[in-house]
Amino acid sequence: MTTFYEAIFFHSSTVMAVAKQNFFTKLGFTTDAWQDLAKALLRHADDNKVAKTEDSPFGTRYIIEGEIVAPKGKIATIRSVWFLETGKHIPRFVTSYPLQRRA
Repeated sequence: MTTFYEAIFFHSSTVMAVAKQNFFTKLGFTTDAWQDLAKALLRHADDNKVAKTEDSPFGTRYIIEGEIVAPKGKIATIRSVWFLETGKHIPRFVTSYPLQRRA
């Protein structure tokens, strides 16, 4: 069974999906251990501050920027996006992608 994380990062052929796959694969994440990516994204959300929120009639989008730690200790700066639907209590993961380090 394909999980949400596998579908987003490892089972799509769009240009953006391939770029994300290459980025996360270079960090050491794999399809066989996709749970490592899921855990790292959750840790990223816990460890970093919300950079921006966007409200809509359907809920609130949370944009989080900061470092993610990969399985072998590699560190990269990413942006992750989470969405909390109105009336719900648990946000869902939307996407993530690399950010350039600011000088």
